[in-house]
Amino acid sequence: MPQELLNSAKYMRYDLPLTIYFLCLFTLLGCFSRMAWPFDLMAQFRMHYVALSACLFAVVFYFGKTSPIRKRMLLLCLTSAALNTVAVYLGPIRPLGQASPRSFKLMQFNINVSNQNKEGVLALIEREKPDLVCLQEVDQSWVETLESKNSKQMQVYPEKLLVARGDPFGMALLSKFKIKASQTLYFNEEKLPSLVASLELPGGADLNLLVTHPMPPLTPALYKSRNQHLQNLSRYISTLKGENTIVCGDFNSVGYADNLKAMAERNHLREPVSLLNLPCPAQPPGTWPAILPPPMRIPIDHVFMSKALTAQAVKTDDACDSDHVPLITIISY
Repeated sequence: MPQELLNSAKYMRYDLPLTIYFLCLFTLLGCFSRMAWPFDLMAQFRMHYVALSACLFAVVFYFGKTSPIRKRMLLLCLTSAALNTVAVYLGPIRPLGQASPRSFKLMQFNINVSNQNKEGVLALIEREKPDLVCLQEVDQSWVETLESKNSKQMQVYPEKLLVARGDPFGMALLSKFKIKASQTLYFNEEKLPSLVASLELPGGADLNLLVTHPMPPLTPALYKSRNQHLQNLSRYISTLKGENTIVCGDFNSVGYADNLKAMAERNHLREPVSLLNLPCPAQPPGTWPAILPPPMRIPIDHVFMSKALTAQAVKTDDACDSDHVPLITIISY
């Protein structure tokens, strides 16, 4: 930022305070994400607001020493940073637990329906060797790749659930474990599929696994659809029997936004966070958009788990030309 701009009276008196006021306004309106779709969108960027608050605080502190409202601007920056940080920490999160001999690896990945880098995705699966692979935005060409008997990567997954679509809402579940029962359910009026499977883990334990992908809340109609999806999904989860449940997918929402947070809290679900995750240990790894550096990505892909399950590790990996990065979690039971 040019020194002349920082020192200009107009910038310090009008432009900078206006920026800080809008930052505080977005912070407050994000607390009402259940009320309207613009507020929900504002709630998705809380860690970005924290970073912006820190930058504005530094600008005011070093260059606004002559401003008559300097103390007010500094206080507003600190308040914005604090409110957004608290909102993230109040999300449905759980720290990583200790290692256990009974564990499995799950990969959650929105591969992007227009992504043609199938070899890259298959190579990633071969390298990471997940026991469960949950994919979104699967079309017919991806289904043919995943069903191919010539693919050595797919030969280790004897159990598959595949739903191809011509839009970004196809689904796939690849499993090394026995699928005892499965079904495709629809939780909104648009009939977007969600995969539900009952699996048998090594040692005989059962696992309820749900893979879902609601609408992005970019318009009032899509916001309503996304919320309907989450509400009906929440009701269904509450009917499941057994102590081991995982709900994963691209939710098109951060976990600390009210609508998704309500679904998780109603069913006592939590997602793992690492104390090494920067810039905020309370925020799950960011997964979208992949083109941005990791600290700037938004965590809209989630792996929610019931209390009986504990995550040993969570990380992201190469996007393989998708707009999301995969979320890889090691889970003990």
